[in-house]
Amino acid sequence: MLVEPITVNTPDNVRLHGTLSRPPDGRSPHLGFEAVILHHGTGGNFYNTSLFFEHLSQRFLEHGAVVLRVNNRGHDLMYNSPAGRLGATFERLDDAALDWRAWLDFAEAQGLRRVCLAGHSSGAVKTILYGAGQNDPRVVRLVAVSPPRYSHAEYLRRDESGRFREHYKRAKAMV
Repeated sequence: MLVEPITVNTPDNVRLHGTLSRPPDGRSPHLGFEAVILHHGTGGNFYNTSLFFEHLSQRFLEHGAVVLRVNNRGHDLMYNSPAGRLGATFERLDDAALDWRAWLDFAEAQGLRRVCLAGHSSGAVKTILYGAGQNDPRVVRLVAVSPPRYSHAEYLRRDESGRFREHYKRAKAMV
């Protein structure tokens, strides 16, 4: 699989990197979309993902889809950027929409107008949030792989709810 390094800048000036791979032999897509954008989970990155993403990438390419394996602002645990400190330690899930938009703009500039967004773990949550919160006609499919369950009610039902209540109360006081 040949990969081309790619870079985007988000609307709030966060620089993100990734790779683009094209299907072998110029195959035409037949999955209902032209490209898939794969996002990692918490603290991950496009260049050190599991064999799972390798397998997914290969399968999408075999079916004629261009594959973009990309970073979001939650890549690695933390890093410095012109926009300030970022990474899993500092990211806000709502800001992921800026990352998705930048990568979708990049795909569109490549002539790819029907895109599948796919995310793993917290990347799956970001995928769901983007799909539910944006009305982006370029997105024709969403794939959420192993999204964690962020549920206030569920955390309150757990045996460890006392610790959660403490943290929640402290967080509210800090806002």
